[in-house]
Amino acid sequence: MIAPFHEFRACIEYLQEHLKDDISISDLADLSCMSLSTFERKFKQHFSRTPKQYILHMKVHEACRLLPATQSIARVAVETGFGGQSYFTKQFRSVVGITPKQYQRSLIAAGRRETRFS
Repeated sequence: MIAPFHEFRACIEYLQEHLKDDISISDLADLSCMSLSTFERKFKQHFSRTPKQYILHMKVHEACRLLPATQSIARVAVETGFGGQSYFTKQFRSVVGITPKQYQRSLIAAGRRETRFS
């Protein structure tokens, strides 16, 4: 069961290290020693998301980790590689269902500084 994911190990490690950078899917395919089309097909088959969707979810997951510790949503947007707050808010809402500010407020209302994102 782990064997299929092994072929994406270098790709996932690269994503974790370069999350805030502009990540090229073709570079990830090269890291995995696959053509772009094969990479995209196999990636979706194994992770149930396209590479772009996976990257978006990784970035939003990191943002969820950072948001409780800061008041600056713009700073979190930059630190997670979204570039601007507006785009970050739109993408965050598409994944989580609420805006980053609403997310922060929900944590305060719950009296927690950290929550899990899945």
